Amino acid sequence: MARRNVVEAVIERALKSSSLYERTRSAAQGLANRIKEDYLAISVGKASVDMLRGVIDGLGREPSLCLLIKPRNVRLSSAPCSNAEVIEGSHPVPDEGSIKAGDEALRVAAEASRAGVPLVVAVSGGGSAMMERPIEGISLDDLSALNKVLLSSGASISEINVIRRHISKVKGGKLLRAAKGARTYGLYASDVPGDFLEDIASGPTAPDPTTFRDALDILNRYKLVNDIPPSVLKVLRDGERGLVEETVKPGSPELELAENLIVATNYDVVSDVAALLEEMGYNTIVLTSAAQGESREVGKFLASIALDVMRKGVPVRPPAAIVLGGETAVTVRGRGLGGRNQELALSWALELRRLGIRSDRATLVALATDGVDGPTDAAGAVVTPALVDLMYNAGVNPAEELINNDSYRALASVNALIKTGPTGSNLNNVIVVLVDDHESKRQPDL
Repeated sequence: MARRNVVEAVIERALKSSSLYERTRSAAQGLANRIKEDYLAISVGKASVDMLRGVIDGLGREPSLCLLIKPRNVRLSSAPCSNAEVIEGSHPVPDEGSIKAGDEALRVAAEASRAGVPLVVAVSGGGSAMMERPIEGISLDDLSALNKVLLSSGASISEINVIRRHISKVKGGKLLRAAKGARTYGLYASDVPGDFLEDIASGPTAPDPTTFRDALDILNRYKLVNDIPPSVLKVLRDGERGLVEETVKPGSPELELAENLIVATNYDVVSDVAALLEEMGYNTIVLTSAAQGESREVGKFLASIALDVMRKGVPVRPPAAIVLGGETAVTVRGRGLGGRNQELALSWALELRRLGIRSDRATLVALATDGVDGPTDAAGAVVTPALVDLMYNAGVNPAEELINNDSYRALASVNALIKTGPTGSNLNNVIVVLVDDHESKRQPDL
């Protein structure tokens, strides 16, 4: 099969497997015998629309009160339920809509508590920014400034969410706390390596094993103490001294009426993509679904694996497919434009070229399942080492662009960007390395 067809099939399978309607509907069907009466519903995150539809169809009826918190860039032709309150929250940096969403979520949780009816909360990636109410003393401007610092620091999403949880009235189980006395069901679609509930949208109905001390340690580790707003630092230090209430901890009595389920993970997508490639005749290995680290360093690591496949036939013989998922990080030092997947892809191609591979025998596909890679209109990229010379021929120095965090410009110069538009899902990133069993004599056909 032509390379282009393989790549297109991989992207199509990854996006199809990331769809969350069916996975959420199936999970809700499993709860139908426990939710026989009236219920309230909140759905938040990049997949909030499909997940809310899945909840309603799985339970077989609409909730009496319904809050949908969706991204601004996801269009809504019709609301999933007739009585839905729809709020648009911002991502990755919170805005006024995010604060309104946090306030309304707390109100709905309190109403479930007052009425004594179940609360179903569907949670997907992006919810940390889209639904928020910071602790007193922290303004929206402070919240936005904090998120901008964290997102460019190189800290992992898990580390970022430790801090987010400890300055919030919604995260770290605090939405569950607001629903005190009501049975609460959290349905989570994981967009984080390791699938830890407390990290998915910062776990609004989940227990949090971390502390204020952990949050301060992370700020110190990345030397961010002097870069964040003083109001945030004050809340964290007051919390360490016991002056601010902690998040809900594992084993807390508050969890007795809570049930949290993970309805979909990145591994589900990675496994589906691997199965497709096996059907296509590739010798396939799933490396991990929890990849983390600096994007450009992970790119170099994957280049070393591709080289061993080509020259030694390990860890798998060509035609080979190495499949992995997760969420890498980018430490922003330059002024360019790009995203995790784009920077990883450019680094991979440059490293293979440095190692003496200039052909298109190896191909890397790096894709964000939500369709949005960083602050760009691209979902990721498809590259081969041969594209590096084409970038130079186009008047672009890819090595300099990588230093400047401008992977978008370099990849755009050779039409290597993947553009899907927002998908209405979010199950993290999927990366595939393909190695043919012979050298190609033609230019890359991507």
